[in-house]
Amino acid sequence: AAAVAEAEERLAEAAKSLAVVLSQRRHCHADSAGAGDVEAAGGPPTLEPRMLLLEFCSGMMLRGEQVRLLRTFVRAASQSPPRSLCHQLLMGAGKTTVIAPLLTLILADGERLVTLLVPASLLHFAGSVLR
Repeated sequence: AAAVAEAEERLAEAAKSLAVVLSQRRHCHADSAGAGDVEAAGGPPTLEPRMLLLEFCSGMMLRGEQVRLLRTFVRAASQSPPRSLCHQLLMGAGKTTVIAPLLTLILADGERLVTLLVPASLLHFAGSVLR
């Protein structure tokens, strides 16, 4: 009886955790204009599969600021000629674990070579993140 009660308690806690995750606002979608503002577009969201894949594989949830920055970089790289951009983010904002891997994945399209430069102190960590 005690084992059943403990299992039920663990199951209820897992269900509660899942409900919290599922009810949080996702940012890995885009409208037809590519702006990501579904409410302004008036249509259903279209999921960005590479962003969704990162969320699933890493167990992290992308923040709105990260998605907006990624879209800014992708738009600049897609222009003809491509524009160079530089953005500064605070420590812990996901530069090494979110922005760099996703931007590399999105921009490396088979025709474009993407080179990621990191400080020597981050070389080992960045390499492990990209694997």
